[in-house]
Amino acid sequence: LSAERAWEAAPGATAPARRMLELAAADAGVQAELRELAVSGPGGSVTRREWARHQALRRAQQGQGEPVLETLRALLLEDPGDATVAASLVLAAASAGELPAVTTWLEGLATRRPASPALLEAVVSAKARQGRLPEAVQLLREASLQEPRSASRRRAWARGLSVAGRQEEAWSVLSPLCDGRSGPRATLECVEQALRSGQTAAAVDMLRSLALAPELAPSQRLDVMTMAMRVPGDEPSRRD
Repeated sequence: LSAERAWEAAPGATAPARRMLELAAADAGVQAELRELAVSGPGGSVTRREWARHQALRRAQQGQGEPVLETLRALLLEDPGDATVAASLVLAAASAGELPAVTTWLEGLATRRPASPALLEAVVSAKARQGRLPEAVQLLREASLQEPRSASRRRAWARGLSVAGRQEEAWSVLSPLCDGRSGPRATLECVEQALRSGQTAAAVDMLRSLALAPELAPSQRLDVMTMAMRVPGDEPSRRD
């Protein structure tokens, strides 16, 4: 009801229309009503765009790559920051056998819109899917060096190195961010990389601090316990 009221109050706004479509995804009757509203309702072009976006994303998830490629490209041109559309374009291109061409297109768009993390992630994903992981890691490295104060770009670089199997390098990149000040989620990522890299002492220290964190969600506490069980059995601090 709250989503419906928000949409009715601002039919020309993107967020309420998008939320309504997400909530109605499993209801064919509501979907039909929303389609009618998209065509003739008060939201006009915004609602029609969100309907086209919703349909293209759904078809991409179903493996219908080629029919939605152009729609997804048009949507990404309009909003280069839409990470969901960018990821779906890569998925659709893979289904359609068009990854090389779409990768080139994404690289061109990313060059014109260098501030878009969504485009960078899409290019990296597309290259990785083609077995071009070293190129993808290099892109992440360059992006991080261009914005050395960006924690998100540094974390993305570390993740790329880890996926490439370069665990010690990944820890070297990530460890400056593992000071416990970035919140439980970021610290859990640090623990994971420390364990992969054989940095047992660092992992144990972070697990101890997480165990005492009052803001930890139940699922995160479970993650802490699971990671603690991965500490080598001969590590004395594992019993703490």
